[in-house]
Amino acid sequence: MRTVQEVLNDFDEGELIDDYYDKHPIDLIDCDDDMDVVEAKSAAFSVMKYYLQRLKTLPIKQGKEQGIFFVHRYIEDGVGSETSALVYLNELKSKGEQALPYAYDLIEQSEILGYWVAETDLTLYYLEDLLIDIMYEASEYGIEQEDLQAEKNELVEASKSPLNSEKSDWEKFKQDFADEMGFQLDEQSAEESKLERRVIEAVSAYNEYSRKKELRKVIDLLQLG
Repeated sequence: MRTVQEVLNDFDEGELIDDYYDKHPIDLIDCDDDMDVVEAKSAAFSVMKYYLQRLKTLPIKQGKEQGIFFVHRYIEDGVGSETSALVYLNELKSKGEQALPYAYDLIEQSEILGYWVAETDLTLYYLEDLLIDIMYEASEYGIEQEDLQAEKNELVEASKSPLNSEKSDWEKFKQDFADEMGFQLDEQSAEESKLERRVIEAVSAYNEYSRKKELRKVIDLLQLG
């Protein structure tokens, strides 16, 4: 398997930037007030070009775990699509298809770039989409991750705070809010609630089936048994 950085270096830079902004449009609100639309887009493309060059050339740092990215089918908002996921090699060895996916927006780019890209058929088919997902997540706290340490510090401080032992009651909250605002809640029938639950469970089962199906292919590729 190749690393994220190796795969990135094989892609056409201009095409990747264009497709990145198709999926994550430029937010003109965040641009300089003195810029017109053309200037704002040009500036955004320059920033993305710098970011891509950074990812292509940043020295890789070996982390404690070897990550593996792959793609599986996924239903969201009632529409069938695909999504990317990250698993770790050690968990794949010990748990097989039960290995859980992990978020990676708090991981250093230099480490992410050394993670492997699974060469399953579905992952290769949606390879560009996978790279765009990785680029997006890896810049959650700045293209140079300049805000990453501050976010980690906040999470450490938050973990020190005592947890609220009271469970939030969403239904009670909605009812209290409706009473306060003086309107009647729209409630579905018992049968509708039952059908809704069945749909939610079916979607969850589909997503989990697809994830494990693709994980099995990753396991077979690595000859892990």
